[in-house]
Amino acid sequence: MAQRIPLDAVASAPVQQVIASVLLLVVFAAACGDEVVSTTQTPPTPSVSPTISTTTSTMITTTSTNTGPTLPATADDLPPPELAALAALFDPLVEPLGYRVGRATLIDRATYRATPDGRHLALYLTPLTAKTPDEYATDFLAIARTFVPVIFDQWPGLESFDVCQEPYDWEGATAPPGLTVFDIDRESVGAIDWQTVDLAGLLFAEGQLEGLEIFAQQEIRSAPVWQAAAGT
Repeated sequence: MAQRIPLDAVASAPVQQVIASVLLLVVFAAACGDEVVSTTQTPPTPSVSPTISTTTSTMITTTSTNTGPTLPATADDLPPPELAALAALFDPLVEPLGYRVGRATLIDRATYRATPDGRHLALYLTPLTAKTPDEYATDFLAIARTFVPVIFDQWPGLESFDVCQEPYDWEGATAPPGLTVFDIDRESVGAIDWQTVDLAGLLFAEGQLEGLEIFAQQEIRSAPVWQAAAGT
């Protein structure tokens, strides 16, 4: 997995690392602002991974179980591709956190196009009220734990998933920029203990798992909640 510059260390990193970090930020910003996901990932090497727990420096080997939100039973291999159907499924899960599904689609990551049989689900969450950077940072973990692992348990054909937090009351002519991106594949979900992991543990996990990508705009990374979790 390519090494990343810590969120707070760009200014002191070597020039080559700074360039790599900037390119990564551009890719993720584009992904959440577009109708389709434009990030790419190298499929992780199959392995038996330990489970990442609350403590960021500790790896444990317990098997995590899903005790989070539930979805209606279905025999479908994939989620429905229509926004209305996806919103009907997921709005009840995210409304208690103060969000609604603003956009959603299935993606074919080989072509980066929306398609009814895409194996990647992209969700874009719009706040119901204005939120501070600290609130976005706090909600980031809650949102991740709302969707995984239940979303992969529900649809066995789904290979990967991302969810973006978007600005409140966006009035731009184009799609709103993503303030955060949480992107994970099926291979990586089982390596994290979703019952105990905290934001610090999730940020730590990104450096350990090839199939987990996390992005946050500078205003979110500067929030005290995020900085405390990142150890800055």
